[in-house]
Amino acid sequence: MAVHDIDYVLVYGDDDQPSLMSMCTTQASNDEIHKMDRERFNDAMREAGLQLEEMVNPRNEKENFILITAPFSVLAKQAEKMQIEFPLDYEPPKDDETLRGCCSGDQLSRLWSNIGRKIRSDEERGDFIARKFIYDDYEMYRGSDGEKKDFFRPGLRSLLVHNILIGLDVRRANHDAEDPSQQQHQKHGLLYMRMVGVYTADFPLHGPSMLDDYSQFTCCCCRQRKPEEDTQSTRTTSLIGETDDRKELYDKWARCRAWFKFQPLWRVRDYFGEEIALYFAWCGHLISSLWIPALVGFAIFAYGLDVR
Repeated sequence: MAVHDIDYVLVYGDDDQPSLMSMCTTQASNDEIHKMDRERFNDAMREAGLQLEEMVNPRNEKENFILITAPFSVLAKQAEKMQIEFPLDYEPPKDDETLRGCCSGDQLSRLWSNIGRKIRSDEERGDFIARKFIYDDYEMYRGSDGEKKDFFRPGLRSLLVHNILIGLDVRRANHDAEDPSQQQHQKHGLLYMRMVGVYTADFPLHGPSMLDDYSQFTCCCCRQRKPEEDTQSTRTTSLIGETDDRKELYDKWARCRAWFKFQPLWRVRDYFGEEIALYFAWCGHLISSLWIPALVGFAIFAYGLDVR
């Protein structure tokens, strides 16, 4: 399993630390219970269509990883279940007057356009019409003409897989007679497994990037070491593919020389998700709103020095 194929990672160890739900049990019985719960949860993940691969952490032999890959069909069905909206492969008609603007021929307008290109760090996506995702109508959505593995952006893939894991139910007892309104709160999914200590951690992985050092392991979940005779370009191309989202974010967002540019919020949203993008959008708006008070405060401070 290549690094870029891993959507999620679960971690479990030797259960050295007792969990909140097992304080009254012996260590041996606790380990057995965790092993049984882990096997049942792994079976539930396979039944949900997820592909699993287990490996030992090469940096810590007492720690184990479960590498999870979600095929496109599983992600598509989950996106349809969550009623996530996607842009349709259709561009709404544009008004010529709106495009030209009232000052399209003025030098001031051209100057402002040139400045905008210098400080803009994100692509213009324009207007689009969105619709709730339906798996059977996959060809109607923007991006369906490319490879299926690239249809879901990285942040959304992590969200879909996480929701699949927390929605699994591996309770031992028959719960058909229970109150249906209470079943959602009593599910033994990923959150329950974390609470009782079956898994010690869960997280998505960053994709491979030119920023990584491929002379050693790409990460602790990657077992493949590239031959020494391979060139750097061959190594990175084979692992990264056509796009390098992390490097683009670094070049256009995280470097000091990009301080004067607008934040690439579309790229942040695609890679990290809407919540992270909204946070940085709010931070940018807050900082911009403080420019005028800062200038007024500095002017008052300078006037005070002059008076003295």
